[in-house]
Amino acid sequence: KFTPEGIFQWVTYKGGQEDDHFRNCIADDLGNIYLAGYTESSSDIATADAFQTIYAGEGDCMVAKYSPEGNLIWCTYLGALGQDRFHAVNLDLFGHVLTQGTTGSTSGITTVGVHQEVYGGGEEDVLLAVFDTSGQRIWSSYYGGEYSDRGRGVEPDSMGNIYIGGLTESEIGIATLGAHQEQWTEGYYNGNVRAEDGYLAKFTPDGQLTWGTYYGGEGYDRIWGICLDPYSKFIYTAGGTQSEDSVATSGAWQPIIGGGTDGFFAKWDYDGNLIWGSYLGANSEEHLEDIDVDSAGFIYLLGETDKNRIPVTVGVHQIESNGSDEATLHKFYAGLECFDYNEPNDSFGSAILITSWLPSDSLIFGYSGNIVNSNDQDWFQIEVTIDQPDLMFALSALTQNYSLNLFNAQQMLLATSSQFGTLDTLIANNLLAGTYYISIAHDSASFDSINCYILKAFKSATDFATQADNGISSNGTSEFITIFPNPASEVLSFSLMPSLSSNATLVVYDLLGRIKKSEMIHLKQGYQIIDLQIQDLPSGIYNIVVKSNSNTWKATFIR
Repeated sequence: KFTPEGIFQWVTYKGGQEDDHFRNCIADDLGNIYLAGYTESSSDIATADAFQTIYAGEGDCMVAKYSPEGNLIWCTYLGALGQDRFHAVNLDLFGHVLTQGTTGSTSGITTVGVHQEVYGGGEEDVLLAVFDTSGQRIWSSYYGGEYSDRGRGVEPDSMGNIYIGGLTESEIGIATLGAHQEQWTEGYYNGNVRAEDGYLAKFTPDGQLTWGTYYGGEGYDRIWGICLDPYSKFIYTAGGTQSEDSVATSGAWQPIIGGGTDGFFAKWDYDGNLIWGSYLGANSEEHLEDIDVDSAGFIYLLGETDKNRIPVTVGVHQIESNGSDEATLHKFYAGLECFDYNEPNDSFGSAILITSWLPSDSLIFGYSGNIVNSNDQDWFQIEVTIDQPDLMFALSALTQNYSLNLFNAQQMLLATSSQFGTLDTLIANNLLAGTYYISIAHDSASFDSINCYILKAFKSATDFATQADNGISSNGTSEFITIFPNPASEVLSFSLMPSLSSNATLVVYDLLGRIKKSEMIHLKQGYQIIDLQIQDLPSGIYNIVVKSNSNTWKATFIR
């Protein structure tokens, strides 16, 4: 136990002579602590007056209650002849301890009159059990079908209803009629291993199923975390996925999988309708392990990544990986519209100070904002130093024709961009040291209250290239390429539509305008997809230019 300031208070063991694990805990308003997990120990676990004092074998669930001082009040087994494990514990408003996990016991573990008294089949079913605060079982139920089903989260609402989440391979016994997704999506990995779908289900206070739904596509989809927003009455789920479909919704934070394994998070209503879903990941291995929401509606995600490819925001604790797997922490606004955390910044005098980064800092997310109406203006302030007098601004994720204006401290306009498309850049080399201002310019018809733009600022001691053919000009008029995935690690694919068949040059530049890759390609008339090997490029932001006799195509990508 620690104080809110992180000062250590006490620590205790709990266990016997075999393996013992606590997997989840929660505290009540009096400071008592409830823990759930599993044990293989046949002694030193259950208290004398517990619901189940005798170990059943193969690994049993265990639930315990401790005082605020760390003294054991009670502990009980819950198990039968199979392997039984709790992974989640929670408290409702009516003096009940809610537990959820996985059981391999085919009998002797459920109560009469619940949703599912009989084992569904396969290696394991979900186990949902409710205890009173004295450790006596009130009811318990299976939830599952003919294959493996596992439990990973349990949450109550203010009426005593119970929501559970996890992962399943079963085709029956999970979804109810009219659910968001009624069918398990067939998929396999590592040859013939069934790819799990996530599931989300709602139970009544007395253990009857209200609704259940699958969530996922042809790859595996695993819900690891679940939480409720009691103020707005929404459910949030998080986990990991390899599916390229049936996960994200249109307009989501990340509607397309980054590659490999991505994290995902989703918002649901209390009736099991999906409001939105999003991927969270790059072309590497990411998972989200847990999720929570605060009273203001902000979502917090806990996860992990195996490579330095997750964009980070400015001003946070750690902006780059130190090697191997890294924990990640994310904060999101749960609404469908853009949350502009820079407001108010609608004038020169209220400009928000931002940080510029080196071109090699490609995974800095930047600053997001939006133009909500025709009168809205967004202003930012930036400092230029003597040793790094060159700036490049990149404005991306555009749904409207926004441009960039650069001013000095005397409010004199120094430079402006005039590009069209989803990326707009402005370059200003050899600036005097001092304070400068950048504004997001737009006409009266160009605004978007739903979607965010992203602004990044880069600094350098070497001039940023401004030639019209290097893809980072402030006045380019070339067509943009559709590229995927982005970021990419080994192969970058891009699509374009030439009007004529011809040879073309393909050149990749870094942000300083230096050629990093160049080759001749043949373009066929009409739509086509071209693959480019990029595994030899260092990590960073690059501009790609494809130039034929009749046209030029440009794009920016992250390696």
